[in-house]
Amino acid sequence: MDCERALEILLEAADGLAAPEAVAEAEAHCETCAECARVRAGLKLLASAPAPKAPAGLVDAVLEAVRDERQRAVEHAAAAVTTATPPEPASMPARWRWQGWERRFAGFAAAAAIVVVGLVAVGLAIPRVASVSQQAIVKSADEYGAEKTVEPPLATQPQTESSYGDVRASTIASAPPYVTLEGMVFVLDGVERSSPSSLATAGAVVSALDDPDSDPATMTVLAEPVEPSPTAIWVAAPDGRILRFRLVTRSYAGDAFALESGTPIARFGEWPTLPARFAPPTAPDGSPTFRYFGSDDGGVRIYVPAGARPLDGFAVAPGTSPDDPAAGNPNWTWWVRLD
Repeated sequence: MDCERALEILLEAADGLAAPEAVAEAEAHCETCAECARVRAGLKLLASAPAPKAPAGLVDAVLEAVRDERQRAVEHAAAAVTTATPPEPASMPARWRWQGWERRFAGFAAAAAIVVVGLVAVGLAIPRVASVSQQAIVKSADEYGAEKTVEPPLATQPQTESSYGDVRASTIASAPPYVTLEGMVFVLDGVERSSPSSLATAGAVVSALDDPDSDPATMTVLAEPVEPSPTAIWVAAPDGRILRFRLVTRSYAGDAFALESGTPIARFGEWPTLPARFAPPTAPDGSPTFRYFGSDDGGVRIYVPAGARPLDGFAVAPGTSPDDPAAGNPNWTWWVRLD
């Protein structure tokens, strides 16, 4: 028996759905496989935990929250533009279903109480809502001293199947003010007259910033001397001002994932692209390059290469909402985990 099948049986056994003979085979496999034995031990630990009991008033509070959340979801869906999305997969490999469980053992029992009460009592799934307001801060070359705030770009129109991976940013809305450092994407976060004294030289970016007529210039990058890579950088602009940028990230299973661009971003308004090691998908479901896996911590669908895990990096489809970390990018984007 291979690990994939053993883990599938162990998970089914935890739900009381596995045949005794299958469980015996999986148990025998665990005797020779340390990784599967660790999963088995974790499942037994969960099974032995005392049944959680909700405090007085919690049930009513949860049901009220579910009803409110459901109403907000219905109102949001009615106002949203309908777009075609790939269907949810019937199942996923057992090994991937296990990924991230060991991170959450400590709070599993309490979370299970709330989920069971909410789902069994009213038959509803609580949608995950993660809405963080985002505004792009854009500076013209002659007004770095006075911030000018503009609304983020409008959501892009859905792409046809034949146009996936072949979209020019100039035909859609402009991108936020991005620069790239060693392939990683940073967005403008503010303007300062001087940089913190603790910063050290961390490389250089090549950009024309917000000047559409000038050629990109090489500018020194300063950052805190941290390993392995900075999440905030300061760029010395040609006029002597200091532009502060932050790394563009999103979250999955509690880990931070950073946006990687396959091409350098030469000026503000250009979109990051999928790294060249991936062929642009030709269909909304990510095929043939990716396959749908699930959702990140913000509820956005993520896609992985065949045989890969999301913890090794994942893709996000074009056309996310403007307040998503991808900011409505008309291209597929790739996100790599920060160590």
